Amino acid sequence: MKKVVAIFIMLMLVLCLLPSCAKDDDRFKANYVIDAKIDCLRSTISGTEKVTYVHALDEPTETVSFNLYANAYREDALHPAVAQKDEAAAYYDGNSYGKIDILSVTSSGRQLPYSIDETLMEIKMPDLLFLGEKIEFEIAFFVTLPFANTRLGVTKNGINVSGWYPVLCAKVGDNISKEYCASVGDSYLSDCASYNVTLTFDDTYKIASTGRAEKVYSKAPCATVNIVCENVRDFAFVLSDKLQFVEATVNGIEVKYCYISDATPDVTLEYAKNALVCFNSMFGAYPYSIYTVVETDFIAGGMEFPQLAFVAAGAQDGERERIVVHETAHQWWYGVVGSDNINEAWQDEGLAEYSTMLYMREKYGSDKYEKDITLTYTSYAMFSDIVTRVNGSYSAVMSKGLNEFMSEYEYVNIVYSKGLLLFDTLERLSASKTEKALKRYYSQNAYKIAGYSDLTEAFDAVGFRAGGIFDSWTTGQVVMLTV
Repeated sequence: MKKVVAIFIMLMLVLCLLPSCAKDDDRFKANYVIDAKIDCLRSTISGTEKVTYVHALDEPTETVSFNLYANAYREDALHPAVAQKDEAAAYYDGNSYGKIDILSVTSSGRQLPYSIDETLMEIKMPDLLFLGEKIEFEIAFFVTLPFANTRLGVTKNGINVSGWYPVLCAKVGDNISKEYCASVGDSYLSDCASYNVTLTFDDTYKIASTGRAEKVYSKAPCATVNIVCENVRDFAFVLSDKLQFVEATVNGIEVKYCYISDATPDVTLEYAKNALVCFNSMFGAYPYSIYTVVETDFIAGGMEFPQLAFVAAGAQDGERERIVVHETAHQWWYGVVGSDNINEAWQDEGLAEYSTMLYMREKYGSDKYEKDITLTYTSYAMFSDIVTRVNGSYSAVMSKGLNEFMSEYEYVNIVYSKGLLLFDTLERLSASKTEKALKRYYSQNAYKIAGYSDLTEAFDAVGFRAGGIFDSWTTGQVVMLTV
C-alpha cells in the first residue's frame, strides 16, 4: 500500500513539472478547416474555410473580428504591406497589387452581415455570444496575388503564400487585438489554433509548408495535398516548380530544407539541425515533429512561420547561417510562445537575436560573442547619434506600436539591437538565472500570447528581480550602456 501511495505521489509531482500547455485555454482554441485552389497561371487563390470560434472574453459580443492581411497589398491601402522605399525591390516588374475578396459569410446556412475596414472584417452575430459559447463560420474568399518578393506574392521562381485567408483577430490580455498592417516589422498576430488545410495546385509545382503535406491526389494537371496541424498560430507555404529537397532527422524531428539555387544545401540543412539541437537544450523541447526551411525570393533576409522559415535566395553563407538560426529561434519565440509583436516587438525579436548570439557563442566561442556584442553597442551608439543630430533628440522607448517607428532603421536598432543588449545585460548580471527564467518562460507560456508581465514573472520566479531592469530599458530610461 505504501508503495502504491509513493508511486501516486511521484506521478503527481511529475505531472506538476510538465510544461504548461494552457489546458484551460484549450476550451477557446479556434479550429480552421480550409479548402483552397491555387491557380498558378492566373495568380489567384479561391477558397472556403470553416472556422470554429469560441468566445473567450467575459463581456458578451455581438461581433467577431477577422484580419484580412492580403488587403494590405491593395492599390488604395492606407496601411500598405510594403514601404514606399522598398517598392522597387519588392515589385521586381513594376508596382503590382493584391487583395482578398469575401464572397460570402454564413453560419448554419444563414447569411451573416459583415463590414470590412481595409484589413479588418467584423461579422455581426445572429445573437449575443457569451463566454465559452461557440459559433462556426463558413467563409468563401478569393485572393488576387501581387507580383512581389514579399511574404504574399508571385516571385520569379515561385509563389510565397502567407496572410492569405481570413484569420481571427488575436486575444491579447483581456482584449481582442484589432490593428491595421504596418510596413515596418511583423504586424501579423494570431492565436494558436488547429488547422486542417487542403490545397490543390499545378502538379508541376512542389510545396514547402507549415506542417507535413500529405499527397491525397495527383493527376495532371493538378495535385492535392492535405496538412493537419495542432497548436500553430498561422499557416503559410511556398510553391515552386524549381524546389529541390534535402532532409534529415534530429532529436526525432524531421528537418527539411527546400531550395532553389543554394550551391551547398547540405550546409544550410546542418544550420537548421544544429539550431534545433541548441535551442532544445537551452530553452525546452521543440514540440512539433517537423521543421522546414525554404529558400525563396524574398525582400528581407528571412521570415518566421510555424514549423516553417523563409530564407532569401542569394543570401551569402555567413549571412545565411545567421538568418536560418534567427528564424529557427523564432520557433520558440513567436511559434510556441507568442507575444504582442505589434506593440512589444522586442519581446520576440530581441529574444530571437539573443538566442542567435547564444548559438554563435556555442559554435564559435566567447570571443566571437563578445566581438558581436561590442559591434552591436557601436552600431546602436551610431544610430542614436545620427538620429539625435537630425532630430535634436530621439526616443529609446522599446514598448511602442509598429506604426510609431519613424523608419525601419529605427525599428531594427530599437527592437533587434537594443532588445539583444537588454538580454545580454540580464545574462551578465546572472547567467544561470537568466537561463532558468527563459526555460520557465517557455514552459509556462507554450501556445499562448505572453504579455510583458509573463516575461518578468519568469525572472521573478527564479529569484531574479529584473522588473526594474526591464522597465528602465523598455520605457527608454536606459539609452546606452558600455561593455
